[in-house]
Amino acid sequence: MSARKAKPTTVDIALSLAAAGWYVFPWNDALGKGHVRWTEDATTDEGTVRRWWNRWPKARLAVHAGMSSLVLVDLDVKHGKDGIARVGDAGLPLPTTLSYTSRSGSGEHHIYRAPEGVELAPATDLNGMEGVDIRSGNGVIFYAGGVLSKADLRKLAPAPEWALVHKGPGDYDAADVEAWLAAETKPDATGRTMQAVENVPVRGLGNGGLIPALTPIVSSMKRPWGRREAYDAALERYMRGYPWDERDPYPRAKYTFAFDRAWGKAISRVDDDRQKEKERKVSEDKADEGQGTKASGSTYEIAQALYQQNWDTKITPDGRPFAVHRVTGLATLLSDKGRGGALFHLLQVAYLDKMAKPGSAEQVSQVLLAEHALALSGRVPTAELHLRSARPTSGRVVLDLGERNSSAHVVVTGKGWSLREGAPRVTFERSQASRPLPRPVRPAGMEPGDGHEALRGLLGWGENDRRWLLVRGWLVAALLPNVARPLLFLHGSAGSGKSLRGVFVVSVLDPRGELGGNFNKDERDSMVTASARYLVGWDNITTVSEAVSNMICRLVTGGTDERRSLYSDDDLHVRDIRRTGALTGINIPIMLPDALERIIPLECGVIPERRRRSEAAMRTRFNKAHPAILADVLDDLSTVLGQLPRVQRMKRNRPRMADFSDVLRALGREYDAAYVRTVKGVRREVAESDPFVGAVVQWLTDSPALLGQRMTATDVLVRLQASTRDRADIPGFPKQPNGLSALLAKHTGSIEAMGFTVKSGIVRGTSYWTFSAVGVK
Repeated sequence: MSARKAKPTTVDIALSLAAAGWYVFPWNDALGKGHVRWTEDATTDEGTVRRWWNRWPKARLAVHAGMSSLVLVDLDVKHGKDGIARVGDAGLPLPTTLSYTSRSGSGEHHIYRAPEGVELAPATDLNGMEGVDIRSGNGVIFYAGGVLSKADLRKLAPAPEWALVHKGPGDYDAADVEAWLAAETKPDATGRTMQAVENVPVRGLGNGGLIPALTPIVSSMKRPWGRREAYDAALERYMRGYPWDERDPYPRAKYTFAFDRAWGKAISRVDDDRQKEKERKVSEDKADEGQGTKASGSTYEIAQALYQQNWDTKITPDGRPFAVHRVTGLATLLSDKGRGGALFHLLQVAYLDKMAKPGSAEQVSQVLLAEHALALSGRVPTAELHLRSARPTSGRVVLDLGERNSSAHVVVTGKGWSLREGAPRVTFERSQASRPLPRPVRPAGMEPGDGHEALRGLLGWGENDRRWLLVRGWLVAALLPNVARPLLFLHGSAGSGKSLRGVFVVSVLDPRGELGGNFNKDERDSMVTASARYLVGWDNITTVSEAVSNMICRLVTGGTDERRSLYSDDDLHVRDIRRTGALTGINIPIMLPDALERIIPLECGVIPERRRRSEAAMRTRFNKAHPAILADVLDDLSTVLGQLPRVQRMKRNRPRMADFSDVLRALGREYDAAYVRTVKGVRREVAESDPFVGAVVQWLTDSPALLGQRMTATDVLVRLQASTRDRADIPGFPKQPNGLSALLAKHTGSIEAMGFTVKSGIVRGTSYWTFSAVGVK
């Protein structure tokens, strides 16, 4: 009795299609979209196909029609439609080819070869024939046949002429729409756009009524903001009106294709309208030039002259072009999009003042694009761009007060500080998140030191409280942008006022209403957020992933934000970022040891009810005392700048963040001592919670004879394994000497906090480790 032949699996069928040169990908029926970016990632690679279906075993098998040079004639017979009858009634030829019954059991799929060198598109209800759909170009074929054989491939016939849907120059298909969505620069749609979305009926629309409903949505997006949000919301409303059988989710994909095609036509209409508007304005500009205006030359020439009169173009060492105003000395970034940025509006205002009418947006934009290109060509000076604080020399700090339409700033040296007007000798930028600082002038009746007393009173800490000493020292270090400074982490139970305390501390130098949100899902987004603030802030942190731990390390010690300038090009934009700031949470979450050593934990106790004050009253007290608080911080900074050279020459033990420790020591011995105690406490917490550190400490405690001996990594690993043999497997315990060396280097500080020093060295080409008790040389 012969064995029954096993039914082919989806991956078997997918592999047969891929072997024939058909580009396949997995489709998510529940969501009505591909598990991958099918417009780009559909593949014929066997390994990729196996990985995909191993990850998504229930995924539907889909084929990219255009990449596979195929045309599918899909004849539906359901939901009141009869595509087979429509083709017959029209007398259209249907050549014999590879065919099979569709998944619904009543329709037909006919697959044909696409002609070469012709750009095709998909179509739903072709030429008004309900139930006759074409899948070609960037269309999807949901393959419901069996394993594809060579005999099946020989059946493929050329597609009939009537089934060829040619893609016009203004047509947008699914891939074009996806690229358009991906080009958004902000995720949130404007209120005007979402109001247009609300006008899409929820009871469904035919293809003819869908395009007029979508066009106002696309038209409302003057800037590429919230495209994905608006698209998803409109699609949800459109799909809500079609009650299909959930057991047959194909209509969901079908209606999604129809929606994409209508959205693409809406984009095309809006593009055409905007192009016509540009041409009209150009014509008007030419007419004005012919009649004579207040200044000779074209709009471009006038705007260019105004730019050259008011701004100088420069570029940062990390490749960001910017313009410096010749009077205020303030910098504004040059956008690679020309229009829409702050500089575009400033130049338009200058044009309006001179010509008594706005200039052509296209021509003004071209001036800025030309300056942007000039900067990237390397023919403009290179200059550093600073946010809020700059340290042009080791003994001089310049603080930008951020006043609107003013370049007022403070210059601090070791001999004192002074408030100055006019353009500073360094160049500052101001982000949209920057708020102005008050002028550091002490109100009548307030003496030096009263500002600190006011802030300390708001925080609720005593004069010698270690938390206050750390905050006072941190505020000084925060004004030194080239020093790596740890993040403050205020933690405590509900009712401890940790968030408001964090706002007050950070607002001394970088005013804000709230501390901030949680970490972004994407690490790059968190780095972008950090780059726009002089001091960062994250509130109510509960968990910290390994990726976020690494980001904290890079943010504090200095890292780079790398990204492509545009989604479609290969230019890499690199920006150097170093920031400090404050975080809050009920508890300090578990994070990597390196990240823990880059925070200063500040525990906040619950405020008794009798001492509670309203938040509004507390903010009023802070705002009133803010000028005096800032003046006292500048006094401290002057002290540090005067003492820092002496401290840096001192031979003394320094913690890991040595430069920050030097700043605290320059302010006073007690500030550095408070930090050293905090660092030791953090290291001890890491040591007590880390099983590897615990194993090493226990081994050294039990083997005092080994202290002071030179041992190779292999020797250490063998002896350490022998000492832990009777214990359960220790998580993360190294199995190779190289792994052991890496962990010892990583946890040196934590092991020292538990009483043992760890040193490495090389003798005659051999690496070794030496352990000793703390205090023993």
